Amino acid sequence: MTADEMPIMRQYKALKREAPAGSILLLSMGDFYEAFGEDAMILSPRFDTLLSIRGGVPMTGCHRLSLDTKIHSRFAGGLVFAIAEVMEDRHSHGGLLRREIVRIVNGGESEVAK
Repeated sequence: MTADEMPIMRQYKALKREAPAGSILLLSMGDFYEAFGEDAMILSPRFDTLLSIRGGVPMTGCHRLSLDTKIHSRFAGGLVFAIAEVMEDRHSHGGLLRREIVRIVNGGESEVAK
């Protein structure tokens, strides 16, 4: 199975199409928010996070407790973030959890209505 065929990547790409054009999509995954592909490459130096590659796909993330600080830092100015949260109970579900974009945030400034 290629990275593009993985369920999480199909979900990421579907949510990316729903996100505002040019925004960085961050997916809630456990205690972290993750970005993939070009979003990860843009985000890694701004958030000062490690850029890794899995299955040929660049990825980076940050702990959920530091997300708002990183988004509103001067290094994130000019970026728009689409935040996708898990919409199902993690403990009663065995497959891929459904996620939805719940916040749009203008980095370095303020929250934008979704």
